[in-house]
Amino acid sequence: MDVQAKSLKRIPRWEQLIFAGVLFVLFFIKCLHFYSLINVGHFEFPLAAATVFFIAVIYAAIVPFSPKAANVTAVSLYILLSVVMSVDLVYYNYMGKLPSAGLLTMAWQLGGVGGTIKELTGIKQLLPVLDIPLWVIFLAVRPFIKQYIPAKSAPRKLHVTASAALPILCVLIIASYVAFGSFKLQYLPNELLIFHGRDIGNVLSNGSGVDINASDYANGINKNSPFYGVANGKNVFVIQVEALQNFVIGKKYNGQEITPTLNSLIGNDSFYFNNYYYQIGGGNTADAEFAVNNSMYPAGDGASYEKYTDNDFYGLPWLLKDEGYTNLVFHANRGDYWSREKAYPGQGFDDFISIEDMVFYPNEGCVFATGDNKANTDRRLFADVLDHVKDVDGPFYAFTVTLSSHHPFSVALADRYVDGDNPSPNLFNLYIQSISYVDHVIGEFIDELKKEGLYEDSIFVIYGDHYAISQNEEKYKGQIEDLIGGEYDIFDRFNVPLIIHIPGVGTERTVETVGAHVDLMPTLLSLLGVQNNKSLMFGHNLLDPGYEGIVYEVAHVKEGSFITKDIFYVHSEGGINSKVYGKDGVILENKSEYMDKVEDALKALNDCYAILDSNSVLIEKAE
Repeated sequence: MDVQAKSLKRIPRWEQLIFAGVLFVLFFIKCLHFYSLINVGHFEFPLAAATVFFIAVIYAAIVPFSPKAANVTAVSLYILLSVVMSVDLVYYNYMGKLPSAGLLTMAWQLGGVGGTIKELTGIKQLLPVLDIPLWVIFLAVRPFIKQYIPAKSAPRKLHVTASAALPILCVLIIASYVAFGSFKLQYLPNELLIFHGRDIGNVLSNGSGVDINASDYANGINKNSPFYGVANGKNVFVIQVEALQNFVIGKKYNGQEITPTLNSLIGNDSFYFNNYYYQIGGGNTADAEFAVNNSMYPAGDGASYEKYTDNDFYGLPWLLKDEGYTNLVFHANRGDYWSREKAYPGQGFDDFISIEDMVFYPNEGCVFATGDNKANTDRRLFADVLDHVKDVDGPFYAFTVTLSSHHPFSVALADRYVDGDNPSPNLFNLYIQSISYVDHVIGEFIDELKKEGLYEDSIFVIYGDHYAISQNEEKYKGQIEDLIGGEYDIFDRFNVPLIIHIPGVGTERTVETVGAHVDLMPTLLSLLGVQNNKSLMFGHNLLDPGYEGIVYEVAHVKEGSFITKDIFYVHSEGGINSKVYGKDGVILENKSEYMDKVEDALKALNDCYAILDSNSVLIEKAE
């Protein structure tokens, strides 16, 4: 009797065959939708067929033994991959590429950027999971429905043949695109399961097998560089401004300057780098800090502070400590956010002043002061900076991470300094107000430093950590273009200002050299007249004559992407949809001539990650 019962379980029913057919059709449609939203050119069809192929093979292998088990497996994979697609699409909408396995360890950090995630999550990102509740309800009531519908057996050969035909059909679809279209097998790494499978493999391999010549990155500081040592011995203020983009510099909104303080600094005793671009990884703002203070590329598959907490570093804080500096870092949010309180001692900071060390001022409109989370406005932050630095004996390095201009840019009405704003402001209007507020607060801070006698003997470095408004947010793009008087293109999105102000230096210079966060440390060391024979650096002194500069990007585009003074090359896996943007807005067609630079970019990033993974940042370890 048991044998007969088992045999009956292997007999397929028409409802099982129909169920599987509907499931695979819906899954294929979801795959088409998914690939239409990521950078795969016009190859949604073959890539969707490839994803369905993998599930169809599993289904076909189980059907001969148990049609019911095959359906259970299929629906389980359907639900799982639907969730993966939605998560990938939300992340892609924010970062411009698919998430790695390492980023899953940072899920607890999402509470801090909940408003940003909400803003970027729309119906397109949620579409893959919208039908899951219906499937759950259907599966729950299915046993009751079956009582009233007579079971009808389907021909066994039909079920087995149909299940075997599905993967064959998928292969034929892919083959037809290869034979008669422009699809290449090298594009398959863009397929969902292959991408995540390779990524997990890379995480497990931990960067092994990379051949590195460490001497390529043991560059030191050129003593013959112009302006070498002009800020020697001065106090160092580095201010990383949240979401400060370059398009607001020098612009007016409703007839008023948006950034009068920064504009004034640029016009007096300053170097203004107008071709400076952000570099971040999975740790966003914290990764900008990491790149600036270490001249190392941030981790693309996680947050650098979390991934490399126990590494040995000898970046800017340690080098300044050797010169007798006291190193302080300020941030008016939680100390554990992005693992800062664990990472900062290893970075060389003597003291970290976070919200736990400050008097908390609720109800002042700080964007992060929601629920149980405590955070202060930038005005309160800079008051704490002043209180600490004025009592330091000897030179100091004060690294300050601002907060008030964080997405979604909620600034208290009393702190909005641009008059005549829209009575119902959208994200763009609020961004202008938040940046204007931060600029105003920086001006107040500098005035207080002058009163304390600290201004003249200091150097000020001010830059933006990353973009504020994506190039893809079409509903705000028109307002930005009205402000800047031209197209808001991919250069504008990645472009953040870098201002180095040295009171009394006697020069006002706009530096056209292309650079990014990894270049700030060697540039600042040169101005301070401080040598580095302790650690590897991937950046360059942007004031060195003859260096035109090149930027290798990590986030919001695929690794291998780069920026020069003339082009922005956006790389894609296997070259499936790589694009070359010219400064004049024209998309250039001849992509092959830039492949050497793509290889250079990938080598630099892979070398950096291998050095970080092997804890070989120190020159004595790397040799």
